[in-house]
Order: sequence, then C-alpha cells, then structure tokens
Amino acid sequence: MHATKVLLPLLFMSLCGYAQSPRPELSLSLHPSPSGHSLALEATYRQLDWEARDTLSFILREGQVQGVRLLEGRLKDTLPFVQQDSLLHIWPGTAAHPRSGLAIRYHYPLKKVAQRRVQVHRDSVSWAINWLNGGSEKGLGLPGLFYPVPVKGGAMTMRFNLSLPREWPLKIGGAEPQFHVDEPGQRHHFWASKGPIAPAHFFLAAGAWTAPDAEDREALLARQAERQKARQVASFRARHQALLAFLGRRERRLLTTEVGLSILEAPVPPDEAFYLRRAEWPLAPAQVNEQRKIALDWFRQDTTRAAEALFRFAVQRNGAPWRDSLLQARLERQALGRPFWWEQYLSVYLAREGLSWADTGRPELPARQQAVLALSNTVRRRQQPLSLQLAYRYQAQEERFYIYLQSDSVPNPLQLPLEIHLQGQDTSLTKPYLGTWGRADTVSIAWPESPRNAYTSAAAWAPITWQEKRPLNWYLYELTRAPDPERRAQALYHLLQAASGNLLPTVIGIALDSERPRQQRLALEQAHRMDSRGRAKLKATFEQLARDSVHRDIRLKAAAWLQRHYP
Repeated sequence: MHATKVLLPLLFMSLCGYAQSPRPELSLSLHPSPSGHSLALEATYRQLDWEARDTLSFILREGQVQGVRLLEGRLKDTLPFVQQDSLLHIWPGTAAHPRSGLAIRYHYPLKKVAQRRVQVHRDSVSWAINWLNGGSEKGLGLPGLFYPVPVKGGAMTMRFNLSLPREWPLKIGGAEPQFHVDEPGQRHHFWASKGPIAPAHFFLAAGAWTAPDAEDREALLARQAERQKARQVASFRARHQALLAFLGRRERRLLTTEVGLSILEAPVPPDEAFYLRRAEWPLAPAQVNEQRKIALDWFRQDTTRAAEALFRFAVQRNGAPWRDSLLQARLERQALGRPFWWEQYLSVYLAREGLSWADTGRPELPARQQAVLALSNTVRRRQQPLSLQLAYRYQAQEERFYIYLQSDSVPNPLQLPLEIHLQGQDTSLTKPYLGTWGRADTVSIAWPESPRNAYTSAAAWAPITWQEKRPLNWYLYELTRAPDPERRAQALYHLLQAASGNLLPTVIGIALDSERPRQQRLALEQAHRMDSRGRAKLKATFEQLARDSVHRDIRLKAAAWLQRHYP
C-alpha cells in the first residue's frame, strides 16, 4: 500500500483587488494514511490582508480542525477558533500584522466523505475531489473539500506540486502540467491552472481507479448530475424559505427545480438596479445576489417591485433599528434620491413625532406638530433636506441671546421645530423654538450671562441641514467638556480644519490625550500641518502612542509621524 504525500501551493488572485498588492498564498499539505481512509492536513496561508480584531471565516467541509497558529516568518501564537458545521471562524486578535499568515491543522476522514457523496469506482488508495466536475457538467463541486476556502473568496489561480507513486495517473480540471521530476518509485508533478478556477469548478483525481466503460461512465455522471442539481435547488430553497414565503403572500408562484436552476444560473443584477447596495445588507454578498435574482424572477424582471419587496422583507427580518440606521446614513450622505426612500424616511420621522400622513390638514394639532407635518410635506415634494445658515450674538445690556437664520427665499415660508442649547458658567438651558425657512428670521431668548457654548439642534430624524457660525472657543469647550461623543468629534473636526499657529498643536494634543480612538485618528490625520515648535511640543505624546496604544493603526501612524519628522 502506498502512502501519498501531496504538497499543493495555491496563489489566490482576487478578481478586483490584488493587482497592486501581494497576493494571499495558500500551501496545502495532504498526508493519506497507509489505509487510504484518512488524511492529516495543514493549510498554510501567507500574506493575508486583515486588520486587527478581524474575524477570518473559511468554508471547510468534513475536516476536523485540530489547531490554528499565527505565521509571521515562522509559526507563532496559537489562535482561537470555532468550527460550526462547515464554517471555521478564526480570531487573529491584536497580535497579527497585515500580510501575516495562518497555519490550520485538521483531520479529513475520506470514508465519511465517501458515504455522503457518490464518487467514482476506486481502489483502496486512489481518490478524487469533486469528481462530477470531471465530466461535461461544471460547477457541481462543493467549495471547501480538502482545503479551506475563504468565505469572501472567489476564483483563484493555482499551482500544484504533488508527489505521487510513479505509476499513478493524475488529472486536474482547468490545469495543465508544466514539468515533472522522477525518483525511484515516485514522480513529482508540477502543474499550473490555465486561469482562475472557482472553488465550485475545482476537480482533482489521482490513483489507479477502476473506472467503468465510457457509456456506463456517462450514464453514471448524468444520474449524479441530476441528483446534484436537485440537491442544489433543495439547498437553495432551504436557504431562502423565509423570503419565498414572504414573496408568496404577495404573488403566488412555485419554485420548481427548473425555475430554481434558472435563477441560480442567471446573471447577478447590478447594484444600480436595486435600492439597496450589497454593502448595505446584513448578509453575505452571495446571499444578497441570490435574493435579488429570486425577487427579479418572482416579479418577472420588474425591478421596482422586486426592490421594494426586498426592502420590506429586510425590514421584517432585521427590524426597525437596522432600517433606521440605514435611512439615517443615507440622509447623511445625500443618498435618498428616490421618492421611495423619501417616503420611507419621512414616514419614520412622522412616527417618531406621533404623527402620520393622515394627520395632514388637522387644524386642532399643536403648532409644533403642524410644523413637523408641513416640514415633511415640503421635503417630500423637494426630495432633498432643507438647508439653513445660523449665526449667534449675545447682547449683554439686554441679557438676551439672538439666533439669526438665513435660507433660500420661497413664496411660502415654513416654520421648523428646532432647539437651542446654551451653557454658561453654572447654568444651562435647552429651549425649543420655531425658526422660519424661506426668509430671514431672528429669534431671541432671555439669558443672563455671556455663554460658554451655544448650538442649535433638531429632532434626530429631522431632514434639515445647517451651517453655524460659532467662535472657536465654543468648539474648544465642546471638545473638552461635551458629554456627547458625537459633538466632541464634530468639534474636533471643525477645530482641526480651522485652527492654525499655536492653537493647532493645542487642539491636536487635547485629542491625542483623550484616549478616545476616534479623536486620536482625526488628530493624526492633521498632524502634518504643525510647525516645528508644535511638533517638538508633542513629540513625547507621539512616542507614547507609538509605544503603548492598544490600537494597532494608531501605533503605526504615530510611528510613521515620528520617522518622518525625527528619523
């Protein structure tokens, strides 16, 4: 009985990402036992592209993982992992650097696989991976057989170095031999793929199997292919049973095997055809692609109905917090460009104020709610937020604080529900008021002292944007004393843009000493603007960050700044 040792290096090429950076590299060592029933494997990944605290996920079918170690030139720390069914999750933690690697040791019982997946006739020592791909059918293989496949990975180019008994034939789908080296009793094969090979297309067979004749073989492959197709559709239906039930309540259809295969084989619709980009779904891209194809087929290529149905299904599955976060993020980046999105956004905005579109025109509502409805209707027609410019002034003799509002000029001005926040030496005030959009307006509030800070806000969901003219000392007050981290970050951003001279290193120093990663990152991005005196003043702070920060990217940026200015 021959024992086989196979060394399989695979160079991963991303379809769109690694043209300008080192490619991840995988070496896979396979060691069949003398009985031919099991393999002890080690998959070694090099030059992975990760960030600290990332979770790395792989598909690995049947393999039983025994250990994972960090690889940085040599094997280092043992890494925590969890294996659930066919998924392997690994946590590199803060110890990993970009382009570090992994070594995954696992055991692979061939007998168990043979019981679950029909293979060719074979003797006790030869074996095949994804044999169905060896025939006319393609794409019937299972990713994750014999080697772990990154969940986010696609097609890859491969190079093979296999040491086999000399008399064994070898076949690799999509690859061709480069050369071989013979030794007594063994032949070392060197093959390379002709182009990227998708994991589902992968096929490798080695050994002196006893194959049926050509006619029987074709019949066997045809039967296996039909069974595999049925399994694919059954798995497809199981993955998306909730979506199919949701769509079936709106328009009844049957997902037959033929329809399921046509959906699976259909091209993936582009992001532009749907309201939601793939990155906005709380799902893996492959699941999003399948759901889009299902919805398009269900509504007979009516993109509008398909997109709206998927959004409502996503809200039902993921809840209101996901919907609210999505809509707010779209408002902030001015991506509510469709009537559908504005309808969704403003309906939620009204609901938060205890209102609905049915309340429009009710004269008994209080002035604030009337203003909220008028604002929503105006924004609904405009399909863009209302924009204001605000300035402030304190009149000590009058003991009054004035708010000056400017906006576009329109025939029918509109009142907006706003709030002014005032902070003094020992007192503070938050007061609602109605400002006017559509003409110049002034609002005054009684206030007994010169304010330390003042700013305007609206309801968190109000579709209003504004620019405020505020003195820099108010922003400094917020940076050091505001309880809201969002306001501290906004104050820092404004100060970093506006500060210069001696004020700039003061602001950067406050941010770096804050121990708040978001503020530190903002400050590091502007640190190059300081003059020599400012750099000398903060040198010790940068040294401390480069040495002690728990955030790897902050350590690297601080170290890079020191190398640039104090090499």
